[in-house]
Amino acid sequence: MASEQAATNGTVSTGSDNPPVAAVLFDMDGLLLDTESAYTVAQQRILDRFGAVFTWQHKALMMGRAAMEAAQLLLAELALGPEQITPEQFLAERDALLESVFPSSPLMPGAERLVRHLAACGVPMALATGSHRASFLLKTSRHAELFSLFQHVVTGDMVPKAKPDPAIFLMALEGLKQRLQGGQQQAGQGQEEAVVVVEQQQLQQEEAAVVSTKSSSSSDGGAAAVAITTTVEVTATATAVPATQPPAPAAPPAANTAAGSLDVSRVLVFEDAPNGVAAALAGGMRVVMVPYPGLPEELSAGCGASAVLRSLEEFRPEQWGLPPFPE
Repeated sequence: MASEQAATNGTVSTGSDNPPVAAVLFDMDGLLLDTESAYTVAQQRILDRFGAVFTWQHKALMMGRAAMEAAQLLLAELALGPEQITPEQFLAERDALLESVFPSSPLMPGAERLVRHLAACGVPMALATGSHRASFLLKTSRHAELFSLFQHVVTGDMVPKAKPDPAIFLMALEGLKQRLQGGQQQAGQGQEEAVVVVEQQQLQQEEAAVVSTKSSSSSDGGAAAVAITTTVEVTATATAVPATQPPAPAAPPAANTAAGSLDVSRVLVFEDAPNGVAAALAGGMRVVMVPYPGLPEELSAGCGASAVLRSLEEFRPEQWGLPPFPE
């Protein structure tokens, strides 16, 4: 009954069936970072020359999946054969378009407040994103310090199967357990995030050089291309992480959180995509779904999530046995 109540109004009660949450896992694209609109623009631009329209049904089919699998499904749905465009060609064109816009990806509403609150309260957190490592670094370059608050990060190239398989969430949870068991969470995270910041700085420098070259030589490729180029020109240098800025230290684990207590029943996953919700449920975890704005309701209805919220701003930690937001 608790899950039925949660699915309608976002509240949940703790008890024998719903123990207090001991760890939190987050998806990234469309949940913490607004990258989905960029994907839509880039993919529609490619499909324009075939007279095809990229719909929400196509987007929902692709969200959370490995890039090659998603491209194959999309082209099959649109009946575009290899004589027109192969999945490899589609991804190469898409990645070239997205390369210049990802560094300017903004945070989704409520994302920063929630992540910083959980980190300050010592709640173990991990990121489980289908993005590959290089893409993750590019997308988070504007918010490196915030993403350094995660004690563990699993990217799509680290797991054998993509969502809706639960592998990525199970690996993220195992990573948190190992950090708590080893007692080296803070030191290990500091070293890892130092590498992340250096890689992000290098990517930003390369990105600025690439954008500068493209901006001077590109022709008018349509409104979508203009929008992408303009966005990056404004933010390429303004959002760079200062070279002297150290990574923020990872928050220590909560005093009452031991590795043994991180059972899947005490893990809460935040997701924006139906495939991600299915993956978390398959792993035995509870899920809060925050659909990306515009996702048709029928694609999220009956998804099995414990709660469906319109925004992370609606999340109330105390309803899940987590420390409440400060007044």
